[in-house]
Amino acid sequence: MDYVLCFLRIHDEQLEAHYRFKMSGLGRTGEKMTVTKKNRELEQSIPPEKYLQPGGFPNRACFRENIDQALNIARPEVIF
Repeated sequence: MDYVLCFLRIHDEQLEAHYRFKMSGLGRTGEKMTVTKKNRELEQSIPPEKYLQPGGFPNRACFRENIDQALNIARPEVIF
């Protein structure tokens, strides 16, 4: 992964997360291996019951789960 951008906003009480990934990988053209660039995007919408704890404090476990879910699309898949 070259980089990831994460944009957060609250819209109609929903926490909206928009992730933009830029990834490098190996591609094959004929007998030649080349580095390929790929962009991926993911959007998440999280209700306040999940991202807030009682008292209005952020729910860290919810943030960790959603970030991990988003990063799954950037994890390399190795197939032999």
